[in-house]
Amino acid sequence: MAVEGSARVLKYLLFIFNLLFLLAGLALIIIGAVATAKLTPYSSVAGVHFNGVGVFLIVIGFVVFLISFFGCLGAYKENYCLLVVFIVLMVVTLLLLIAAVITAFVMRNQVTGWLTDGFSGMIKDYQYNATVKTPVTELWDNIQRDLDCCGSKSNTDWLANGILNKTYSTPDSCCKTEIPGCGKDQARPGSLGVYTDGCAAEVSKRVFSNVVAVGGAAVAIGILMLIGIIFASCLATAIRKDYGSV
Repeated sequence: MAVEGSARVLKYLLFIFNLLFLLAGLALIIIGAVATAKLTPYSSVAGVHFNGVGVFLIVIGFVVFLISFFGCLGAYKENYCLLVVFIVLMVVTLLLLIAAVITAFVMRNQVTGWLTDGFSGMIKDYQYNATVKTPVTELWDNIQRDLDCCGSKSNTDWLANGILNKTYSTPDSCCKTEIPGCGKDQARPGSLGVYTDGCAAEVSKRVFSNVVAVGGAAVAIGILMLIGIIFASCLATAIRKDYGSV
């Protein structure tokens, strides 16, 4: 027996919303993939998998994509059991999404500390003028060039490197205009030839900006999910009443 009246309107509204959930799931997968690509280089520094945020969104995206199938099928078939499965899965997914956003918000202030400790521990492993660059050396050079920063907290941090401290030098990647040997005698306070802002704070800003973007997307999709849960609950109630009246 087909639903009529307002229940019929709910049926089509739920079907349309589930099509939006399909797109939302795809959006989460894309956002998660982009966030993972951007945050992966910084994970090894702090010993924390920042890219876990992106991976989590990819997983949630796939789950939302699959759950929307139950919603579409349940609405089209007017099947009470499928709608209940859809509602339960949506509630669980929404709770996981809320937990992830809260966790990211609570941990945001710890990121700079993790990065500072990680960077400080890696300074001694930097190999200046090495014929073959190690992963640590490449990571330092790439970050300092990309973010216009130097050292963990400042350019003077490079005095902790056994080779560079002999000439009060920084890596050339710290230089505002990079040429071979430009970092010589630039590890002193107030040096003008290199960037003096620490990389820990700059990377923290980059991580936080990505987390904020991801959090915003998660909140928007969470609102859509909540509306879908309400519509599905109303439709399931109407279907149950129709079955009961037969």
